[in-house]
Amino acid sequence: MQLSQMQDIGGCRAVVRSTSQVYRLLDVYMKATAKNARRCGEFVEKYDYISAPKISGYRGIHLVYKYRTEAAQLKMYDGLRIEIQLRSEIQHAWATAVETVDAFTKQALKSNVGKDSWKRFFALVSTGFAALEGGPIVPGTHSDIAQLKQELQGFKKEITLLEGFHKATETIQNKEGEVFLLQLDTEKRLLRTKGYSRDSLAIAQNEYLEAEKTNKDNPSIQSVLVSVESFKSLRKAFPNYFMDISVFVKLVKSLL
Repeated sequence: MQLSQMQDIGGCRAVVRSTSQVYRLLDVYMKATAKNARRCGEFVEKYDYISAPKISGYRGIHLVYKYRTEAAQLKMYDGLRIEIQLRSEIQHAWATAVETVDAFTKQALKSNVGKDSWKRFFALVSTGFAALEGGPIVPGTHSDIAQLKQELQGFKKEITLLEGFHKATETIQNKEGEVFLLQLDTEKRLLRTKGYSRDSLAIAQNEYLEAEKTNKDNPSIQSVLVSVESFKSLRKAFPNYFMDISVFVKLVKSLL
């Protein structure tokens, strides 16, 4: 695949309370796209993984756009794709748990690659969560909740491991800013966070690139540069980097 064709190399995400709110937000985007068809980003595709969940159990809605501008100095970006993700809190808790397990166990469950036991566990849990939200089940799982719970009881090892994941020890360098560099060391369970102002975005980007270069041969260290409203919202928006899957565990226990 060409780099210019990757639709999720850049993107943003909205996490709202319920599935109904996800669809209300989707409606806002669709109406805005229709109203400003020639002025805003060019709408490419909608992927509704709530009405048709992925076989992995992933649920959410993705909107793909092509960048479009009249500014001559930005014409180089014309046609590049960006993805908007819309999720409910429950859908986000599921996706966060998958990413956390991937980080600790060196799997790629997010891409449906990994141990069959983990893949089956997350698919079953996703169907359970879908039932809570009144949505369609994941292909290949039980539509009968009693059968679903019975099979989930056989994943005590996975549930125990999830309960054992502790929040990472955190080293904070400046809580102020709208842009944050996160560096997670899964071996040491250490998270370093550093904040930057909007005016320091170029510095933040350079330090992020240096972090990627420094750790390119160390899969235990993951780096990401993110934009959020405040440090307080950082933990809420990226709980997987803080090893915080408490919401997911609580939901699984209530399901059982």
